[in-house]
Amino acid sequence: MPPSAAPPLPPPPWIAGHRGTGRAGVENSVESLLAAVAEGADLVELDVQPTAEGELALCHDRTLERLAGDSRAVSRATWAELAPLALRAGRRRGRIARLEEALAALPTGYPVVVEAKLYGHVDRSRYAESIVARCAGRAGVTVSSFDRELLRALRRGAPALPLAPLGERPSRALLELGRELGAWAVHVGAERLDRAFVAEAVAAGLPVLAFTVNSVRRARALFGLGVAGLFSDRPGRLRAAFGVRAQPTAGTPTVAARPRAAR
Repeated sequence: MPPSAAPPLPPPPWIAGHRGTGRAGVENSVESLLAAVAEGADLVELDVQPTAEGELALCHDRTLERLAGDSRAVSRATWAELAPLALRAGRRRGRIARLEEALAALPTGYPVVVEAKLYGHVDRSRYAESIVARCAGRAGVTVSSFDRELLRALRRGAPALPLAPLGERPSRALLELGRELGAWAVHVGAERLDRAFVAEAVAAGLPVLAFTVNSVRRARALFGLGVAGLFSDRPGRLRAAFGVRAQPTAGTPTVAARPRAAR
């Protein structure tokens, strides 16, 4: 399948705020996402999963035990049950958000990676329909997932939606899935990335974005391999090390270029 259109990004290297930024707000909160934008991230990544009635809640874990002391599975709780919960991460406080709230809070067209989490027995077709309904009409959204069948359902529902298969490690199967889907990119764990995989991905027209990298030294080494972007809990630190771009504001499309990265 021909590759889908890329999100509106300046030339690489790119720095993505991983669940926002680790410096402000609770992970995946609107506050954390906006703080990553303020730090100069080129794009932000957030996690979603469906609630019992099909709302898309921003949450990485299967439950909110870690952030709110609530052991219920997010997919078995209703939004009315989740919304009042107080989230805590150290001294930071926050509330869980829905995907449409996060997208509305970000600058118009700001590049966003929506990682679709899948825990337990979830109807993939219904889940894909919910994601497409909220993302297909919004410029700058890429949807990623570890789940192959969910990605295929997304592609059937939205042929032009940018997709990015996720893999903990580089593999030929990941690249084959990327080609099958007409993916915009592949997202891969940084630990085992090598030059040969990156070169093969680039030859296939698939930029490689690696997760999760907080060290400037490690970032420089990965960019040296040809990696196009990194997901980081410290996007401001890495963005400062590799050149700062213009910061968008609400209502402003993200089309500004930035200086090339220092090597």
